[in-house]
Amino acid sequence: MAEDQIPSKLHRRAAAQQGAPLRGIGAGIPDNQRMAGVQEAEAAAALASLSPDDARKRVEAAQTREQRVEELREDLRYALGEDHWSLPSTVPGSSDPDLVITEAPAKVIVQWHKDMVAERERRIDEDAEVDAELLLQDRLRVQPDDVLYDPIRDKARRKYIEERLKPLDFGEMVFTGYVDQVIELREEFTITLRTISTQQGLWMEEYIATQEATSQQHIQHWFSLLQVAISLVHVNGKQIGPDMSRIEDKEHFWKALEEKMKIISRYPGALTDDFICQYSWFVGRVRKLLAGNLARKVGNS
Repeated sequence: MAEDQIPSKLHRRAAAQQGAPLRGIGAGIPDNQRMAGVQEAEAAAALASLSPDDARKRVEAAQTREQRVEELREDLRYALGEDHWSLPSTVPGSSDPDLVITEAPAKVIVQWHKDMVAERERRIDEDAEVDAELLLQDRLRVQPDDVLYDPIRDKARRKYIEERLKPLDFGEMVFTGYVDQVIELREEFTITLRTISTQQGLWMEEYIATQEATSQQHIQHWFSLLQVAISLVHVNGKQIGPDMSRIEDKEHFWKALEEKMKIISRYPGALTDDFICQYSWFVGRVRKLLAGNLARKVGNS
């Protein structure tokens, strides 16, 4: 049975009230199945004509597809409740959303789920752009060719870079506490970024609080460079400064951070601005990874 032929819950309840599929001699004839009151006579006849082993595999495959579609339905209900997605405009506004999702054919559910994931990722990309703009303000008005060039909004470059990246590994992040990604900024020039842990983020915030007050613009730029310093692991495969993921106490972390900031501060401003841009996009990809694994409501919470 094709995926888009999996009946809805209401359809299955109605089908359950119909006659049971025939077994044995003559069961492979659709007309005999119809006479027995079977609603999907052709499918029942095709199933009955199979060997017991093939029939079992066919039923198990259909059940697996049905379970998957039900999981997609639950994803959509959750996304709808969290305002992460809306029913298409073609669905009447007065309709009960839960009933619409329950009754929609599997093929429609699969497409809606794809649309929901695409919308969620689009919002994550927009959030990443806003975050980077807040951090860098007008510093991103550096120009390769145009005086108004803004790398955060250079979607063509971002697409070019991200199409060549190795996908992030959710399991690696869970079991090691972080995940790395090698990013090729241009031919023969790569950087490796690593996710910042919760503890590192707290130590960084405490470190900032110990410093003398300065202008808001300076704090924002400095904060973004601190994030890059913690996240940046390699440049062209060469380790940059100490391995901060192995540090387990605050004082050593602060010392390592200052050491890495000395290294970062020697780079040209245009390059470190691009590092900040790349870090923002990297965080966006991590958010997408998490969204893909946390989009489903768990238990009865």
